[in-house]
Amino acid sequence: MWDDINEINIQFDYWNATLSKLPRTRKRVLDQAIYMINSINLADDIQIAETYATAAIHFIGTIKDMVKQDLLDLNIFNEWNISKEQKLVTEDPLLKVLRVIRNYDVHYRTLEYELFDGMMYHIVGENIAQTEDNSLFFEEFTWEEYEKMRPKKKELTPEHLEWFNNQTRYWSVKYICYEAINRYCKYINSFITSMVTEKEK
Repeated sequence: MWDDINEINIQFDYWNATLSKLPRTRKRVLDQAIYMINSINLADDIQIAETYATAAIHFIGTIKDMVKQDLLDLNIFNEWNISKEQKLVTEDPLLKVLRVIRNYDVHYRTLEYELFDGMMYHIVGENIAQTEDNSLFFEEFTWEEYEKMRPKKKELTPEHLEWFNNQTRYWSVKYICYEAINRYCKYINSFITSMVTEKEK
């Protein structure tokens, strides 16, 4: 089983710098996904909050496609396709489950959420940076629901869903989405840095 998410770092400057040479991906993350994520807790109505959450998940679910197009433009997609970072993006349990959940919403039925009336914390560095009330959480996504999709290729295992549900009992939709962006940027930054290092040799 994978490690639990113990803290979430929200790093807008780092994300912006990482994606500076990837215009499609940058727009998808910084202009679209983050706008929807930040709107979740500003909504006056639960249905509007759910709409923002689902839109954020849809945008995050297509980051991988935007990365591909940007790297094709830079003529380094072949290197990405055989890189350890591409494998990490594909196999990362959070990113994998979120892509499946996005497809679930598109092809099977709308995502379900629940409202938690309490305080939620996220950590930036060593400091508690913010608290929020009435956080929107994922409802449990079960193996039975996944099987109803009748996927041609089962990308997930029961262990994926157990891990994901454990994380989403603690972290709200907003912070799960932030963590997904952080992971994408970490892998992309590692790849771009390795490419620059290789060219300098």
